[in-house]
Amino acid sequence: MTLKTLDKNGKGDKTAVSSTYEAAAHVSVKAPKLKSVKSKAAKKAEVKWSKSNKATGYEVYVSLKKNSGYKRAGIIKKNKKAAFTVKKLKSGKRYYVKVRAYVKNADGTYYSKWSKVKSVKIK
Repeated sequence: MTLKTLDKNGKGDKTAVSSTYEAAAHVSVKAPKLKSVKSKAAKKAEVKWSKSNKATGYEVYVSLKKNSGYKRAGIIKKNKKAAFTVKKLKSGKRYYVKVRAYVKNADGTYYSKWSKVKSVKIK
């Protein structure tokens, strides 16, 4: 972690009376790998992925288009589960799913890259 002293104008003047500190930290989180996306029941999709050791939780996103329109379907706030059931989907439609891991600490929230996208046709 590096610290940089800034004055009121944002310039690096270490003699300034009123100064703030800017801390820069980097936390890397490995992207989860989607194992499967299946529709076993009507209007539902079961999503499974590989767990990341450093992750605090996961976010699952779904869309009707492969390259755009993704909306968050759910958040798994603990790293205990690597599965999620997306509900209230439209029967007969093809949905695209992706997942990302995150780490939450005192410095903020850090996200992994997206998993590869997988599709599923809903029963």
